[in-house]
Amino acid sequence: MVAAVWYAPVIARHGHTFVDEFFVQHHFARYLSNKYHHPQPFYFYVPIMALLALPWTAFLAGGMASLRELNWRAEDAPSKLRVLAFAWLVVPVLFFSLSGSKLPGYVLPAVPGAALLAAERVLRYLRGGEGHRAMRLTGALALALFGAGLFYVFYELRRAGDVSALSPAGIACAAAMLLPAGVAGVVALFCPRRRELCVVSIAGATLLTVALVAACAFGGFARAESVGPLIEEASARGFGDLKVFQLHTVERTAEFYAAGRLMYDEQGEPVKFEGGREAVEAVRAAGGRALVLVPAEHIHQLTDEPGVEVSLIGDNGDAALVFVQTR
Repeated sequence: MVAAVWYAPVIARHGHTFVDEFFVQHHFARYLSNKYHHPQPFYFYVPIMALLALPWTAFLAGGMASLRELNWRAEDAPSKLRVLAFAWLVVPVLFFSLSGSKLPGYVLPAVPGAALLAAERVLRYLRGGEGHRAMRLTGALALALFGAGLFYVFYELRRAGDVSALSPAGIACAAAMLLPAGVAGVVALFCPRRRELCVVSIAGATLLTVALVAACAFGGFARAESVGPLIEEASARGFGDLKVFQLHTVERTAEFYAAGRLMYDEQGEPVKFEGGREAVEAVRAAGGRALVLVPAEHIHQLTDEPGVEVSLIGDNGDAALVFVQTR
């Protein structure tokens, strides 16, 4: 009934087109085939769940291991909850492991089950039960992430050539993101008997790190993964109704942000031109004005073509969007 508030009007307006595209293509075809080019091995979601369970992955592993001793027909509430959590975790993971197309987000429905199993082990640890080894592993994992972060910062410094290439604000933000994990890792690794301190340190460091990453780093990462801002900038310049072609790249996010303006082949895949001349001919056929998505290093293939004017709209570090006009 809740979903019908949205589904019913959309189906009423778009009819078979919506049913075929949304249900048939993006549910059944996506699950049963590799049509959308996201093949992964059967075990793909095992490491994905380990990452999604951070920082409590070691406690989740302990919760899974303890299920061997569980009485599956027990009537007490804790046992029922553990059975429910196990089913909540395993069923979605198995279901999507059988899919022909796999993306990390598909298995998000299993996260609450993983959280329940991990939380039960954390609660047992807090109440004086076993869990010292899991907490030490959690601390070691936090320190490993801290080390990986340091390595990344030094790698960026080396790639930039000198410290001055990075802004003071950027360096301070990187340090702020790394320190909570380092401090919490030391506490959990070397003081596992300080149960409350360990749990609060790990939980607090996780929340603080996520907030800092979202505030300092996520925006730049997201911009590099989408052409949405580029399409929006083109629309602001008055190019919102032009066709969008792709040269030497296929940007999947363009199928959303430039819906109805891309060229598709007979199999329903976005067309990728392999040469500047092909792209220019497509622009001429589209009325002499169009937008082209192209890796920045290949823009010259458009500017080298005679009778063509090229204006850069912007780039996201991976793909550039240019306005092309033929004379």
